[in-house]
Amino acid sequence: MPSRSPLVQLLRFRLGILAVLILMGVLSGTSGGVAAGVLAGPGVTGEGSPSLAPLFSDDGAGVVQVSVVIPGTGTFLDHSSFECDCTEGKDFWKEEFDPQQVQNGTTRFDPETLQIYLGIVGLGSGYFSPALTAAEANSVFHPPKGHDSEGKLARAKNNAEQQALAAWLNFAKGGVDWDELVDTDADGQSDAMFAALMEMVGTILADPDATKSDFEHGKDLAESINVMDEGNPDCESG
Repeated sequence: MPSRSPLVQLLRFRLGILAVLILMGVLSGTSGGVAAGVLAGPGVTGEGSPSLAPLFSDDGAGVVQVSVVIPGTGTFLDHSSFECDCTEGKDFWKEEFDPQQVQNGTTRFDPETLQIYLGIVGLGSGYFSPALTAAEANSVFHPPKGHDSEGKLARAKNNAEQQALAAWLNFAKGGVDWDELVDTDADGQSDAMFAALMEMVGTILADPDATKSDFEHGKDLAESINVMDEGNPDCESG
């Protein structure tokens, strides 16, 4: 996968943050609830969703402020920041997309919210783009029966995909920032920015010549994001 220019990365980052802010604004600032469908970009929404017009501004200090106007509703959302959340492990997200867990109502997030998160993932990730459906995300976390028969390479790739998807979902819900530094080798020192880290993981996953060792490296890199809050007493889970 070719590297993207800083301008393109910033644009994708802003789009991703915009979607997060829209979600939070709808949940806390409007009466209509979360509209069904995946946000595909500014002004492009899923069926039944309102049209959204994003306005970006920079305060001169590098802080991006996002205002969102929902035409025809009079709703104006103005957010310059949103409260950070905790990262969750791969197994947490695995359960969130498990159809049985969804049916039993034991997931933390409802299906509409998860679909919006997947839309954000689709905006930020080159590998998981276009946005996955919930069923496709579930197939990543729960590979079809017979997957093990495909060999060690396929299993290694799926393990990396699971950790990568979980890392992007943690970004989508605000658990990790685009430019946040991550400790990738458990030495207590943050050494890689989330965006650059996930670019590396995506490149490995998309490489047709990647080896089992490559996939294991990609898995470890993505997992370092998902365990960032492990043991954090302020977080519900790690």
